[in-house]
Amino acid sequence: MKEIIRKLKEKDGSAFIEICIGVLVFAMILTIILQTISVLVYKYRLGTVADKISEVVAAEGAYDSTVQSVIGKYMEANNVKDASVSLAGTEFMPGKNRIQLNDKIVVTVTTKYSIGFSANVKVTINLKNVSQTRSGVYWK
Repeated sequence: MKEIIRKLKEKDGSAFIEICIGVLVFAMILTIILQTISVLVYKYRLGTVADKISEVVAAEGAYDSTVQSVIGKYMEANNVKDASVSLAGTEFMPGKNRIQLNDKIVVTVTTKYSIGFSANVKVTINLKNVSQTRSGVYWK
């Protein structure tokens, strides 16, 4: 603090310019840190949603319209509206949307998250979370 006061008391304008640049650099670093934290929080939220979706599908043993409506409501409640859900890698019964007991369920939730440093500068990041579980329903 004493260094800043001493710099301000100097008669030439270099101290003022140094302090302005320092404040600007500090503000930019703080903005980058806050944007990074928001991306990490959203990624965690995607992981939670993927885990919950895998639990719902495992409990129902199927991926039909009722399960999809429950998933849609859960995603809306967690403010993950623009994400896409994929069950690629899931072992479905042949010709049906059912999953047999102890068959693998793989849920992938993907979305694009935009962070902006100003109105003109935006960076889009692809976020993806995968959750795996086993079916808990036996189908005859």
